[in-house]
Amino acid sequence: MKPSKPNQIVRFHSPLQDEDPNQLYLIVEIFFDVEKPRALIKAHNTGLTYPPTTTVLVEDLEICEN
Repeated sequence: MKPSKPNQIVRFHSPLQDEDPNQLYLIVEIFFDVEKPRALIKAHNTGLTYPPTTTVLVEDLEICEN
């Protein structure tokens, strides 16, 4: 299932070899008004005061069903 709104917990459906496949991310913002929809995500449960944020394609994410 693809994410569609902020505050959803997601993960990458096909993580790279050196990435943790269980790492979760929080959607901060989501942009559908561009050619390829993008989401601003923040790493979840890292223990960092200011976790890193990244902009990624929505098609690379899936909602975490926990």
